[in-house]
Amino acid sequence: MINLVGKVVSSDEMYVSGHKLYSSLMQVLRVSGVVDNIMLRSDEKLPLGYVEIYGVIRSYSRPSKYTKTSQEVFVKSFSSISDEAFNSYKKRDKTRNDVNENVIILSISKVRETPGKKKIVEMRLKSLKGQRYGWNAIAWGDDAEKLVELGKGAKVHINGRLQSREYEKCGERIEIREVSISNFNII
Repeated sequence: MINLVGKVVSSDEMYVSGHKLYSSLMQVLRVSGVVDNIMLRSDEKLPLGYVEIYGVIRSYSRPSKYTKTSQEVFVKSFSSISDEAFNSYKKRDKTRNDVNENVIILSISKVRETPGKKKIVEMRLKSLKGQRYGWNAIAWGDDAEKLVELGKGAKVHINGRLQSREYEKCGERIEIREVSISNFNII
């Protein structure tokens, strides 16, 4: 399950297998001030402006040279919030981007160090609630090492946040969404 508070900046109608859905872009502010661009799908049109949503992370096949899946949040429920209420979140440093999910590790890389000497591991996770595709995640520091020790097939409960980042590879702009794991428990 994921809970997000952010600003919906676009909402477009689309049809998938004859079913009308809405695709929206939500900007979620991190405590650091960085903005994550999160794609949402919903059965009803989301209002533009500040919204709190509850949903689930879903992955969809997206053929690309560099990325095989796209991660989005399927909205289960939402409510509009006022600019004043959103500003009170910011004042308390309580931006809302919470992922809590029981998952299985589908694949996991070796621990590597970033140029800033931080340990990081990348992995693919799949919800135990049954999904077709897995989704990308990262873990840092001691958690990275512990997750590598657990390895592929381990079942864990994760807490973290959904984040976005982009980079350029061979002249193509690549945007990635991944869960940054803040802590986990073996289940």
